[in-house]
Amino acid sequence: MKALLTAITIIGFAMISWGQPIEKANYKTMIETADSAYNSNDYINAIKWYGDAYKESKDKNLSALMADVYFKMGDYVKAEKRYDRLVNKDKTGEFSEDRYRLARTMLYQGKYGEALTEFRTYASTTEDLDGKVSATLYINGIENMDKLSDNIEAVVTPLDKVINSALSEYSPRQYVDGTLYYAALVGKKAIEIKDEETAEESTSRIYMAARNKEGGYDEPIELGTQINREGFHQGNLCFSEDGKRMYFTRAKLNGNELGDYAKIFVSNKNDSGWGGAEEMSSIQGDYYTTQPTSGQLYGNEVIFFVSDMPGGFGGMDIYYTTVLGDGYSSPVNLGQTINTPEDEITPFYKDGTLYFASQGYPGLGGFDIFYASWDGSDWSDVTNMGFNYNSSYDDQYLSLTPDGSKGFLTTYRPHKDKKSIKGSKACCPDIHQVELRDIIIDLLAYIEDEKGPIIGGTVEVIDLSTGEEPSTKSNFTTNDFNFLLDSDHDYLVRYSKEGYFPDSVAFNTVGVLDDYTVKKTMVLKQKPPPPPEPETQVVTKNESIRLNNIYYDFDKSNILPDAEQDLFYLKEIMEEYPSLVIELSSHTDAQGTSNYNKRLSQRRANSAARWLTKAGLDKDRIKPVGYGESIILNQCIEGVSCTDDEHRFNRRTEFKILDGPESIIIKTPVSNWDNQK
Repeated sequence: MKALLTAITIIGFAMISWGQPIEKANYKTMIETADSAYNSNDYINAIKWYGDAYKESKDKNLSALMADVYFKMGDYVKAEKRYDRLVNKDKTGEFSEDRYRLARTMLYQGKYGEALTEFRTYASTTEDLDGKVSATLYINGIENMDKLSDNIEAVVTPLDKVINSALSEYSPRQYVDGTLYYAALVGKKAIEIKDEETAEESTSRIYMAARNKEGGYDEPIELGTQINREGFHQGNLCFSEDGKRMYFTRAKLNGNELGDYAKIFVSNKNDSGWGGAEEMSSIQGDYYTTQPTSGQLYGNEVIFFVSDMPGGFGGMDIYYTTVLGDGYSSPVNLGQTINTPEDEITPFYKDGTLYFASQGYPGLGGFDIFYASWDGSDWSDVTNMGFNYNSSYDDQYLSLTPDGSKGFLTTYRPHKDKKSIKGSKACCPDIHQVELRDIIIDLLAYIEDEKGPIIGGTVEVIDLSTGEEPSTKSNFTTNDFNFLLDSDHDYLVRYSKEGYFPDSVAFNTVGVLDDYTVKKTMVLKQKPPPPPEPETQVVTKNESIRLNNIYYDFDKSNILPDAEQDLFYLKEIMEEYPSLVIELSSHTDAQGTSNYNKRLSQRRANSAARWLTKAGLDKDRIKPVGYGESIILNQCIEGVSCTDDEHRFNRRTEFKILDGPESIIIKTPVSNWDNQK
């Protein structure tokens, strides 16, 4: 039986369902309900019930499941927090394999530096050979980002709200008359799936939307039953070069997984529209066929498509079949020059170049878009399309208009108008338009410090004129950053680098109408190194611990301002150990009479104890004791001449455990006296 493949690989979107909420449950029911929801891809309820169960049991395995659910939902921020706690607090290695997903959550958020560290750690420690290979692929992608094209002329923007909804839109293709065809889930609002009958209704359909005079799109129209068949998902469409044939995929899904049916169909256009669709039977078998696109090879019209048929190189490979009149030849695999052990999907062919998405080559995140050129007999090496076309998110379905000046792609990347579903914007892909600028106004930003260029920084460009989402780039190999700008706009540029104070600069492009590069270099100031982490020590009963900063002026018992930091820390200790009872002892120097010093030390101990009780501690937990001059710590006994600082060293406060825990852990104090020696 062939392995189940995800909907995003075959159809082009992630199918997430939402079940009927349950009001109350015991722990066992919580787990059973969460597991059932998880297995049904009802991630919203799975998170709720795993979360409620975790609150009750604090079972780390439930936290791991919650991280997995967030990851599957594409909510990488929450997934990262869960994985980070699991991995970095794991003392036994139980969750060591989760470091791989921790790295991926960082990668998908564009945290390339942090992801690189985690991938390297994982690759050097895992015993999973496939995991090591995959992590190495991601490492190569991050390390070679500087070699990718900036594509500064390519402007990628989301389509109108009339096209993009909170659910999935994908596989955009422009017809010869300029009409946009694409696939989307039925309806323009979130669907709450409560039972099988409702689930059947939430299928993907193919739509068409005409361009209007304003340059946007009219309200989409769902194609008829010749194309959209009830109970199936329709998508992944393309057209023959003459526009007379439309190819598309019909598939059965079980939640977020593919069932036993995914086939390519073809419909011919006639005077009344698209005719009834017929299966491309000559390429079908006991395997999946999907994502067709028309092209040319060896002077013949061919249909490229994606399949997991036996004899391939990995999960999903790209194949082609030659058009033979009304029939098609046997499928041919494009070979290892194109296909990898991972998935190659969403092909598009234009003028001798094949564009496709893959996870099998070094890239910027999940699926990246690549291309290879055909010279008449062989394919060139595969090249990453680079920035703008690709992001840290999944990017797929690149298609271009006939003149090549515009195009479309499907991406999960966020944008300010992205709609949320059940409070999350991480669910589903949107269609973006790609336009190539004729006039290039750009920013070339550099980060330096007083010594020269520094790498590993981040630059964020904010368009103050539009309020759109900031454009952010990080660079781990050089110190330069390139951004596309618009004429007559105001901008704010923020520069940052770990270990440095951030800084910013504002500028505008007023009056700039031709190609122009704005150059801005920022010299960042380095932050001082953080203080070292204090060492700790174990304190047992009746062991005196000196509070280094609680000193007193001569013949005084009031608390000096510098002393409060130690009293605050002593308060924290007693709050950490609520059963702790201490002796708080005070000592004087040897100046004055013994009786007087005894009384003075008692007043000082009482003063420190009052400070603690005013801070909220129970007075019965603090026993103030004055020892006078009976315990001198240096040479300054009675009759010995000493400086005031030397006498002051003996005017101190200490504490020791009288009752409660047998031992406690405290920060190791550093003696001021030692520093004076």
